[in-house]
Amino acid sequence: KKHTFQLNLDIRNVGNLISSDWGVRQVASAAATSPLTLVRFEQEANGDQRPVFDFTGAPKTFIDDPNLFSRWQVQLGLRYFFN
Repeated sequence: KKHTFQLNLDIRNVGNLISSDWGVRQVASAAATSPLTLVRFEQEANGDQRPVFDFTGAPKTFIDDPNLFSRWQVQLGLRYFFN
């Protein structure tokens, strides 16, 4: 019977390992997902009310997400085979 070991090394997000500007996950900012703000209601001549909105566009559409998906990670594994 042959007994063997297998060693493996996995590196996730290699781009971020090389440079901290690379491999950073970006998500939509909260200001970009809802750019309209209700200001008031205007009364029309027929008696209906019409909403008036203000468009406040976001200065940045996406922001950097600082969770684990934006960082490089290393995983070391060891397997033992016995037959």
